[in-house]
Amino acid sequence: MSQRRHSGFRPAGKPQKAKSTLPKEPMTLTVSGLGAQGDGLARHGDTPVFIAGALPGETVTARASGKKGDGLAADLVSVDSASPDRVEPPCPHFSACGGCSLQHYAPAAEADWKREVLRQTLRTRGLDPVVVDPVIRIGAGTRQRATFAWRRLRDRVVLGYNQRASHQIIDLQACLLLETPLADVLPALRTLVADVAPVGSMGDLSVTLTDSGIDLCLDLPDYPGLEALEQIGRWSETHAAARIGARIDGVYHPLLTPRTPLVRFDGASVDLPPQAFLQPSRAGADALLAAVRAALSGTEGPLLDLFCGLGTFALPLAAEGRAVKGFDSETTAIAALSRAAKALKRPVTATVRDLFRDPVEGKELKDVTTVVLDPPRAGADAQCRALAEKAGASVRRVVMVSCSPATFARDARTLCDGGFRLVQVVPVDQFVWSPHLELVARFERD
Repeated sequence: MSQRRHSGFRPAGKPQKAKSTLPKEPMTLTVSGLGAQGDGLARHGDTPVFIAGALPGETVTARASGKKGDGLAADLVSVDSASPDRVEPPCPHFSACGGCSLQHYAPAAEADWKREVLRQTLRTRGLDPVVVDPVIRIGAGTRQRATFAWRRLRDRVVLGYNQRASHQIIDLQACLLLETPLADVLPALRTLVADVAPVGSMGDLSVTLTDSGIDLCLDLPDYPGLEALEQIGRWSETHAAARIGARIDGVYHPLLTPRTPLVRFDGASVDLPPQAFLQPSRAGADALLAAVRAALSGTEGPLLDLFCGLGTFALPLAAEGRAVKGFDSETTAIAALSRAAKALKRPVTATVRDLFRDPVEGKELKDVTTVVLDPPRAGADAQCRALAEKAGASVRRVVMVSCSPATFARDARTLCDGGFRLVQVVPVDQFVWSPHLELVARFERD
């Protein structure tokens, strides 16, 4: 799918300063649970307090730092009575870096919390939470893409993720989330920025690990001159980059492509368009595909793959002999999928279509029995309404992949109101140490 959600690891916005007077003295609080962003949740009188770094069941001392929604944000001063689920964070940057929020939480407890958040989200829509399986956890060291913030100072380059609740950049020396080739290239990324970016400039730098090498996109204020282009060429040769591009005023410009960046979906090779969406990890993509295949068990014949992107599911499913019709709004992704399907001689027909404004509906659903959906965080409201209508009555199985439990629950309610049953939900956690969670759900209709 495209139009996605996690281009990098960024913290939530900075808490607003309170218009009213904040408590001046440190507060002793008992943490009752975790908020949506993984902050410890307590109460100061009738006011909810969100404490980064606190865990359920703990007694802590915290100091109010600002307003957060209808409550207060607070900094953790001390843990006075620790949870048995508290562990030592493995990363030296954790206390300040906004890339992770849950490294201090035992992995099993983190997975249980994410599962319960998903179950509660389903309950709010009147859906059965019993259908939620245990969480499939994708470990650290598996991320194949990341976006860093950088600032070019006179004597050095600061490069990393934003500090928690701030726009300040943590000068990252290591990142346990990344695959080894990306983690190892961090010092060289600073060198590249120092060589090509003017003093005082700042921006983002995105890296993706492909089968052909690193695909890199760097924000720059202007198109690089000859000397900078020569530096980029030397850097590319030294670090075996597949492609280097620049984003200038929001527009992507290819600078150097020694090799076509290639990615694989269950063995099917696809060329990666610039700035195209890719799952955060290969292990996560494999887990999602396995869950989709399991959810399709017992079906046969042609299927629709809606929000198909580069073909994460379309190409592997077509390899099983199923004719797949894919739809997505991203022109470059559809073109890449079409080229791959043609080269592999797989029965995939890929079409550019904005499914938010123009869902597959009515007569187009005649004789369609199986649908796979993989929408972005906004969900698939219009498309699910079309599937739930009488014109879509031939559809008997819907398999939905989602990165947002909230919009998933909304869309699941729509499908269930149209006669579907929510049979199974498989949570896949490829955003370890963060509150985010993906899932694969199976719907059936008699």
